Amino acid sequence: MKRGIILGILPLLLLTLVSATIIVNQQPESTYTYSQVIKVPVKITASENINNFLITELTCNENSFEIAKDVVFLKAGEEEQKTYSIPLSDNFVQNAQGSCRIKFSIGSGESTYTDSFTISRTIAITTSSLKDNYNPGEKVEITGTAKKGTNQSVDGFIEVTSNHQDLANPIKLSAPVKNGQFTLEFLFPKDVKSRTYNLNIEVYETGLSEEKTNFGMLSKNVVINQIPTSLEVMVESPNINPLSTQIIKSNLYDQAGEKMSLPVKYQLKNSKDKLLNEAQKDSNEAFSYEILQSEPPSTWKVLVEAGGINKEVSFTINAKEELKTEIINNTVIFTNTGNVKYEKTNTIKIADQSFEIPLSLGVGESGTYVLKAPEGEYNVESNGVSEKLSLTGKAIAVEKMQGKILGVFQSVVGNVFIWIFIILLLGIGLWLIARKSLKTKIDAYKASNYKYSGAPLVPMVKKKDSLEITNKADISVSIKGEQIPVTGVCVKIKNIMEISKEEIKETLQKIVDSAEIQKAYTYEGYDHLIFLFLPSKTKTMQNEKSAVSLAEKIRDILIYHNKVFKSKVKFGISVENGEIVAKKQDGILNFIGIKNFIINLKKLTSQSESEVMIGENARNKFKNTIKTEKTSNDSYSVKSNQPNEQVKKFMDDFMKRN
Repeated sequence: MKRGIILGILPLLLLTLVSATIIVNQQPESTYTYSQVIKVPVKITASENINNFLITELTCNENSFEIAKDVVFLKAGEEEQKTYSIPLSDNFVQNAQGSCRIKFSIGSGESTYTDSFTISRTIAITTSSLKDNYNPGEKVEITGTAKKGTNQSVDGFIEVTSNHQDLANPIKLSAPVKNGQFTLEFLFPKDVKSRTYNLNIEVYETGLSEEKTNFGMLSKNVVINQIPTSLEVMVESPNINPLSTQIIKSNLYDQAGEKMSLPVKYQLKNSKDKLLNEAQKDSNEAFSYEILQSEPPSTWKVLVEAGGINKEVSFTINAKEELKTEIINNTVIFTNTGNVKYEKTNTIKIADQSFEIPLSLGVGESGTYVLKAPEGEYNVESNGVSEKLSLTGKAIAVEKMQGKILGVFQSVVGNVFIWIFIILLLGIGLWLIARKSLKTKIDAYKASNYKYSGAPLVPMVKKKDSLEITNKADISVSIKGEQIPVTGVCVKIKNIMEISKEEIKETLQKIVDSAEIQKAYTYEGYDHLIFLFLPSKTKTMQNEKSAVSLAEKIRDILIYHNKVFKSKVKFGISVENGEIVAKKQDGILNFIGIKNFIINLKKLTSQSESEVMIGENARNKFKNTIKTEKTSNDSYSVKSNQPNEQVKKFMDDFMKRN
């Protein structure tokens, strides 16, 4: 009997033609996200007897996944209602995303599809709180919103990571996201390196098994600024000898200890706090300054500023005892070329007889000793210097004289014979010069013997209150040296005898200081100052603009002086190019003006009435950059500008002190 029943059912199971209608009662929503459930109600109507499987499939972007397989057993004319639920998770739909449809089919009959809909796992992240640049140690605040593909707010988590190789500890932070809102804060380390760091921001939701369901990513680059934190200043010679060059180097470091490249400003001051030099250098460039041979032992300081950081260092100029010994004609001349008083006993040896000479010489001072002996030739030796001299006298002796003689142009007050000898020597020399028509030496003689009528030759300030001049220059009558192109600035006080020396001293000192900051040499006459710009000192052949700048500053200083004091200064200022023959000796520039350079400079100064006069030679170098007005055939005046603020500040401070 069982066998009969099975044989009766078998034909029904093997039906090849199934006739049924599947109707989707409600179409899916347009968009779904993971963790949601898609519910689709369907109605199955049989037109014939059905005994088969109803297969439900999810089709997304040409990929199909079987969702369900149910048995349908209906007689012809019967109906059945079913609702199919599809949970959107990896376990059920295998990361299905994009444009999708649900397919229903029974046997080999016609299939029924739902309308298309979208499955999205994407979360859109919006944040406006992130900046492009941050300082080390600055708080980073990340706030924003997160929405799913259905425009619903996210409830999940935000995670921020950065694995840059220059981070000592990788960044990995998380915070909750509620109702689509999130806030997360963190600090970059104070010593973080200046780099561009990538922040990866991820917002996600989780399912029942803590797996990520919906998620979104945002990448943002932020730059950590380079902040100066320390300045290292290195003095090459903490203890330096005179006639040496001091070299100062600086290193500027950022928060991570890495070198920075920023301008570095240097100011050099002596033990009296006087500004000797200032310069701005690149951080990889050294600052250097030559210590003069006669500079006394003292401690100088260097003020260094870079990136808003100030540093002060100091160095000591050593005491250097040095004596120069010269044997000239019948004299031995000892000169203190050190920077401290020389107090020692030296020996002068004539033939086999020695004389002990106690010396007490100030810096730069000389002692001259006359040698005497019965007529004849003698070997003379002192301090390793030896000469064979012809001497005369009654007996071998050494006598001290005040000052240098025979070839040294420094007179001895009260010694009539020495004066007569020098005058005769100069007369013979001038006569020879005239015969040979050596124009350059004639010019030098005129310049060095410039006469002023109506007033005795007196210094611009009293000797005890003399000007402090570091780069000193002196005019020589005769010198062998190098012929050098030069730009000169001359200022003349025309009424020097009418004004108070006490009133004018500080103003003149300010003028000298301004010139020395611009690396000019200073010559002091009785009623005038001459400033020389030498290419070897300024390191440029184009000194005309600096000279005009100095001349204008001198004019401004004197104008303000006249506003402060009752006695008014009458002055003239000039700028001109020319040539000199110069030689530096014992820290002083000895020079001769040639081709009427000094005469032309003073002539322009005499023409000036408180304005800056420019000679033809200088004006040709900068006529396209500085505005001038022609005043005569070979001279021009600079169009006046308003006095600058630095000069005004100096004079205001000056008024307060006085």
